[in-house]
Amino acid sequence: MKRIVRGGIEAALALVGIGFIFASVLLGSPINPQLQWISLLVGLLILEARVWGLTSRILGIRRIYLGLREEGDRFIGLIRKLNETAVARDGGHEHDERFRHTLEEMHASVDSMSELAGQATDP
Repeated sequence: MKRIVRGGIEAALALVGIGFIFASVLLGSPINPQLQWISLLVGLLILEARVWGLTSRILGIRRIYLGLREEGDRFIGLIRKLNETAVARDGGHEHDERFRHTLEEMHASVDSMSELAGQATDP
């Protein structure tokens, strides 16, 4: 239900922005061009707020599985670290050890993700 409301609000913001732009172009008066420009600018800013992701900041985060999300982000960092150690590995014992350690961290992260899956964060 929240997803439908959020979608409706985002669509309404887009329509309001387009309405400001059309109103400034179609109803703009040559007597007061500053008002026309202000209306155009407000419409563009409303449309850009959606593009910049400001609506999600205003409406709040819709994710409820934040623990799993954080562990997934950590896992992506481990992928980068694993690749870095694999590239640096040239037969040296130090790089092999780092590679194995990173691989163990990744296995632990996957185990942690299996525990976090389906656990919603309290609002």
